[in-house]
Amino acid sequence: MFDQAVAVIHHHQLPIAHGPVSRPTGRGIYFYDPDGFLVEIRCDPMPSSIELDVTPSP
Repeated sequence: MFDQAVAVIHHHQLPIAHGPVSRPTGRGIYFYDPDGFLVEIRCDPMPSSIELDVTPSP
């Protein structure tokens, strides 16, 4: 979903202040809304693996 948000920002030609950036805490992009306010869209990192409980039910 983060990549889709970035595509929408580019499509609407919003001025990007910084990013997209990748950090250990997630990815983010900073842009200005039409009123000039700085907005951040941030996405937490995806887990590298997901543990599933596959214990059968009794």
